Amino acid sequence: MVAGKLVDQASRRTGLRALELRQQRDDSGKSFNFVINGVPVFAKGANWIPADSFPDPVDQRQISRTA
Repeated sequence: MVAGKLVDQASRRTGLRALELRQQRDDSGKSFNFVINGVPVFAKGANWIPADSFPDPVDQRQISRTA
């Protein structure tokens, strides 16, 4: 969108025929790679698991220690 107006759009149908989690031993333990329809896919990201299911009892000291 530019100045509130749509300037480009693309649409594509994609099918997943095969999804594989490929794990191989390496220096760090095991790799964790996805292969979709025979093509290795790189996906980068992060995940933070909360210190407690109920956030009220968690203080800043505990959050700093786990982050």
